Amino acid sequence: KKGAPSLRKTKRDYGPIISKDKHGSKCFDEMLKNEQEFCGEWVVFYHSYSCAALLYEVQAAVGSVLFRFKAEFAGLPRILAHGFKHIPDAARMLEEFPKWKDKDHNPAFKAVGLCATSSLLAEDAEAPATKVFLAGYSVGSLTGVLEKLLSSVGVPKPKITKLAKDIINLSVVYGLDTRGIPGGKKCKSGRSGHMLQIFL
Repeated sequence: KKGAPSLRKTKRDYGPIISKDKHGSKCFDEMLKNEQEFCGEWVVFYHSYSCAALLYEVQAAVGSVLFRFKAEFAGLPRILAHGFKHIPDAARMLEEFPKWKDKDHNPAFKAVGLCATSSLLAEDAEAPATKVFLAGYSVGSLTGVLEKLLSSVGVPKPKITKLAKDIINLSVVYGLDTRGIPGGKKCKSGRSGHMLQIFL
């Protein structure tokens, strides 16, 4: 009844970065259209990222093989279940989060949580979509994270280093920005940004 959440208290203003970019404007138009269509029954969140795209794609590929996850539609931010033993639900997260000095940088949070905003257009305190969509958003090093992921999904230890290098090289070929991972490179397009529009 109230319409798209991103437009409830904010005018339809994509800001100077997105407004000047044809691709960015088209993506924002489509995301707002999705909001309008689903807002009666679903709440929407936006997760902006860049270097983690490589990890999300690897997890989607593993999920496709193990769980028939439809990897052609989206990356998969979390696949490993171990973190959910400590933080099994939102109530536990709300209990634990205030105790962490490093907040969303805490390993327990990173194992299960995603940073997100509930509006595509609002001025978020840290990473507003209108400013980070094209370039993406990333905080912290991803050193060793790909190798740990490969180990966790059962890749034999002697094959991990070579497979990680092969994945990074293939990611570069297909235009993913891999700077956050040792041996990685900046994407040629200069558009390292990705965004998940999540409906719950």
